[in-house]
Amino acid sequence: MAKIPGEKIVEAARSCVGAPFRLQGRDPATGLDCIGLVLFAARAVGFADNTDADYRLTENPARLDDALLAAQLIPLGFTEIMAGDVLRFTAGGTPLHLGIATGAGVIHADIRFRRVVEHDLDETWSLRLVGAYRFSIV
Repeated sequence: MAKIPGEKIVEAARSCVGAPFRLQGRDPATGLDCIGLVLFAARAVGFADNTDADYRLTENPARLDDALLAAQLIPLGFTEIMAGDVLRFTAGGTPLHLGIATGAGVIHADIRFRRVVEHDLDETWSLRLVGAYRFSIV
């Protein structure tokens, strides 16, 4: 498997910063949630969207892991994280939350701010990190 360059994924995700938050949203013009942001960035770099519309994925950690692996994302150790990788967090009342690593930070659809945001991956967020994955293509 060849890796998709992380810079392209970050660029696609960064183009969504400021987009409104919308549960089950997949379009930056009308709103994105965390899964929608990752799918938008993936499609922007030519990655096929083979997910179903069941957004209950974030309610079950094993199911979300299965979906990420089925999409041919490669699981990583935390010391391997690079720009463009998908990060999985625990966040507030949401059992699982996804974002895109930028190198020093993360881009994600933040329900508290009601929009897609970019910020540093500080200690608070680092402590919530529970998984990391890298896009690949066959």
